[in-house]
Amino acid sequence: MLEAGELGLVAAKSRRQGLKLKRILGRTRLEVEFATDKKQALAMLRKNIFALAVIELELLGSRPESFMAKIRAEGIQTAILIQAPESQVKKSLAVVAAGADDYLLSPFTVSAAEFIIQRLLLLRKHGLSAVRHASPAREPASLAQMIRKRLKPFFEQIDTSTPADWHEKLMAEFERQVIGLALEKYHGNRTQAAKLLGINRNTITKHMHRLGIK
Repeated sequence: MLEAGELGLVAAKSRRQGLKLKRILGRTRLEVEFATDKKQALAMLRKNIFALAVIELELLGSRPESFMAKIRAEGIQTAILIQAPESQVKKSLAVVAAGADDYLLSPFTVSAAEFIIQRLLLLRKHGLSAVRHASPAREPASLAQMIRKRLKPFFEQIDTSTPADWHEKLMAEFERQVIGLALEKYHGNRTQAAKLLGINRNTITKHMHRLGIK
């Protein structure tokens, strides 16, 4: 997957966490360099020589999404993985929306971290991350706009001659897809998926049984 000599970057305030991330990156055969503050991380990223960078959210200060938007605006194509505690899910999502490729919540297992890192490296190998970040920044569509855009063609095609309980069917399918995508994002971890959706683990489990989600 990797070319000989490809570089990885770990940027972390916590030396202990930084060393753990460095060891995990090293298992992917990347030659790993280390940054211990925001200024140093920015200077290293501007070299645009890294295949992937794992950046601790805390290192980026109070407005991490501004940092991310800035480096993407400068044309930096390095795949970025944000590492953050579970309590910082919403802020991590904001950083991903600003240009990071994914995030890793602690506590995490080595296997989970390796899975995400290998996936990002594979995407980079095929140029998918570069394509995504090379496109001009656009105002994201609202949730209402996205749902309307997807449903309008459906309503134009359905048979209106026979009454059907479309409201119930659509609500159930929407809920099934939302829960399914949340579980997919966290590789089947119900606790993290439930936290993302603002419900508890017991509730998401009940919904999964009701909707036939395995």
